[in-house]
Amino acid sequence: MILVKRQHGGDARRRPAHGLCLAAALLFAPPAFPQAPDLDSLARYVPADVGLFVEVRGAEDLLTALTEPQIWTTLAELAGQPSGPQDTQEWRRQIQQTVRMEPEQAIRVLFARGVAFIGEGPGRSQDALVLCRPAAETSPNELLARWQAKRLAEPEKPEAYLLVSIGVVVLDDVLIFGDATRRDGMFQRVREFAAQRARRSLADDADFRALLARVPPRATGIVFSRAARTTDAVSPPTTQPRTPTSQPAADAASPPSASAAPPVSVPALALRSADAVLLALHREGPLLHFTAVGRGVPAPQAAARESGSLIRRLPARTLLAWEGQIDYRGLLSELERLPERDVLRGALHLPTQMESLRRLAGALGQRTCLAIGPVRAASSGPATPPLPAAALLVSAEDRGEVELEFGLLVDATVALLNVLTLGRGLPPLPPIREERVDDATALLLDLSAAAQRFDAGIGELHLCWLVDQDALIVATHLDWLREIVAARRRSAADLAPLLQLSRNAAAPGAENLIAIQSGPIADLVERWLEHLGRVRPEVLQESWWRGRQPRGDVRLGIQATPQAEQRRLRVDAVVAGLPAAGLVQPGDYIIGCNRRRFTTTQPSVEMRDGLRQRPNARWVDLIIERNETPLIVRVPVPFFDPVALRRVVAIGKLAQRVVYCDDLSATDGPRGFLTIELRTSPRPLFDFEPVPASQPAVLPARLTDRAGDD
Repeated sequence: MILVKRQHGGDARRRPAHGLCLAAALLFAPPAFPQAPDLDSLARYVPADVGLFVEVRGAEDLLTALTEPQIWTTLAELAGQPSGPQDTQEWRRQIQQTVRMEPEQAIRVLFARGVAFIGEGPGRSQDALVLCRPAAETSPNELLARWQAKRLAEPEKPEAYLLVSIGVVVLDDVLIFGDATRRDGMFQRVREFAAQRARRSLADDADFRALLARVPPRATGIVFSRAARTTDAVSPPTTQPRTPTSQPAADAASPPSASAAPPVSVPALALRSADAVLLALHREGPLLHFTAVGRGVPAPQAAARESGSLIRRLPARTLLAWEGQIDYRGLLSELERLPERDVLRGALHLPTQMESLRRLAGALGQRTCLAIGPVRAASSGPATPPLPAAALLVSAEDRGEVELEFGLLVDATVALLNVLTLGRGLPPLPPIREERVDDATALLLDLSAAAQRFDAGIGELHLCWLVDQDALIVATHLDWLREIVAARRRSAADLAPLLQLSRNAAAPGAENLIAIQSGPIADLVERWLEHLGRVRPEVLQESWWRGRQPRGDVRLGIQATPQAEQRRLRVDAVVAGLPAAGLVQPGDYIIGCNRRRFTTTQPSVEMRDGLRQRPNARWVDLIIERNETPLIVRVPVPFFDPVALRRVVAIGKLAQRVVYCDDLSATDGPRGFLTIELRTSPRPLFDFEPVPASQPAVLPARLTDRAGDD
C-alpha cells in the first residue's frame, strides 16, 4: 500500500487551511458596506469569475462563537470541506503552528479590518482562499517576519510566501491565504490575476454590482454566489469517448431516461431559478436581517388569500412550520399522467378513490401549511422526552365537501388496508372513533399498534382530522391537533409574534413562509441524545447506522473507464447534482481511494470496496491525478447519523429563531427575506410539556411585547 507523500512543500492530506471553513459562515456577521463596492472592499482583489464570495467587517465577537467544533464542522461541510470533530483539534493546532496564535486571537488580529472567503462555489470550495486586513497597527510585513515565512522565488508574480504548508500573498495591506501547492488552484489564479495590468475584478462584475444595487444600503456583510458554469446534466468527457468494452466505475450513473415521469409541481424557494444570488446582512441587536436577491425572472405571483393566514395561528410551541401554495387540482392532473404501472397511480385509479380525490381537490384552496411540534405520548415513561408530531393544514373553500370527501377517502383506504392485512394474517386496523376537540368533533384512526409492529419505539401514532373554520387539519397526534385548534381560536398563544421578527411582512400570495424555532429544537434534541445515551447508547455510534442508510450503495456520480495497466480510473464524466460534481473533473485520473493508491489491475473493484469500507462514513478521500499532480479530493457522502443531531444542537445554541419569506412582488428578479435571532440566554424559550387549552400559555416578554400589532 502506497500513501501519498507531500508534494512541492504541501500536505497531500489537504486539511482545510486555517480560517477557510470558518469564513464560509460569515453571513452571521457585522460595520457596513456602502451601496456599491468601494475601494476598501476585498472584492477588488478577487477575479470576476469566482463562484462564491463572502465579505464582512467588524465581526470578531460572532466569528469567535463559530469556532465551536460542531458549528465549525457544519460550516466546513457547507463549504465543501467535510470534516469530523477530531479535525477541529488539528485545525486549532494548524493555526497555532502557522500564525502562532490561538484561533480567537487570530480572529481579533487578522480579521480586524475585514475578512473575505472565496471559492469555486457552495459545496465546491475545498480549494479556497481567505483574504483579510489585519489591525492597522500590525502591518502584513511585520506579521510575515514574526512568522518567519519563506519567500517563494517567482518574481513574475506578486510576492508569495510559504507559511508551513499554507501560501500567503501580500497585496497592499491585504493578506491572502491558500493552498500554494496546486499548480492550477485558486491561490495561483489570484496571483496571476493580481499581476495583470488591466484586470477585471469581482467589484467590476456586472452581476455583482446589479445585485448589490437591489439590496438596502449600508449592509453589514455580503454573500455572493454564482451557479457552476455547466449546461449539461452530465459533464462532457475531455478525453476520448468510452469504448464498448469500457467498464464504469463502481457508482456510475446514467442520465435520466426520456420516458421518466413528469415532475410533480411543488413550491420551491423564489430564488430557485436564479443563477446568481447575493445576500446582504443588516444587524439589529440580536436580530440578523438578510435580504436575498437573485438574477433571473421572478416566479409568477399566484392570486391567493393573504400569506401567513395559516402559519401565524399555529401554537407558540411549534418547532418548525412552512406555509405556501399547492395547486391540488394541477397536482392531481400530474399524478394521473404517471406511467400506468406506477404504484401510486395504481392506488389512485380505484374508481371511488379517483372520484373522491377530484371532488376533494376542487373543494380545497391552495394555501397549505405543515407544522411540527412536541407532544407527550401517553405510552412513554416520565423520563422519555417529548416526541415530534406533525400536522397538515389546507385552506377549505367548501367546508362540507372537504369533510365528506376526506372522510370517504380515509374509509376507503382503511377498508383496502384491512383486506391486505387480513390476507397476511395480521389483525385489522381499529375502527375510526370520534374525539372532542374544544367544541368540535374530530375523527381519529389509531395506528399505534400497527406502527409498533415495525418499531416499538414509535409510541403513539394517530391519523386524526377535522375542519376548523376555514381549514382542514390532519395530524399525527390528537394532542397536537388540540393545541393547534386552541391557538387558532385564541385560547392559547400563537406563532404570530415570531413572524414579526422579520422587518418585511410576507407579501400576498408568497410561495414560501418558513418559521424555525432552532433554539427549542436544539433543547429537545439535546434531551433525546442524553436519553438515548442512557437507554440505547449503541444508536449514537456511527457503526450502528452504517447498514441502515436509506440510499443503499454510495453513488458519487463518477463515470470512469478502468486503465488496468496504469492501475487507475480515467474520469469520463461527472453527473451534475451528485456528490462528486464540482470536485472531480472529466480528464482526472483516480489513482487511489481512502488515501491509498490502487495496487491491483482491478481499480474498479478497489474503488467499490474502498467506498464500502471508507473510514469515515460522511466522506471518502480520493487520490486524483490532475495535470500530472496528485491531489487529495474529499467527496462528501450523504449519511445520516447522530452527528447531524449534535450539529442541530450546536446551531440552536447560537440561533434561537429563524423566519424566511419570499417576495414575489419584486419585478427586477427573485427576492427573499431571512431573519435570524441570535440566542442570548441558555434558558429554554418555552416548556415542552403541553399546556391545557383552558390555561393561557406564558411566553417570554420579548414575544408578548411584539404580539400587540397582530
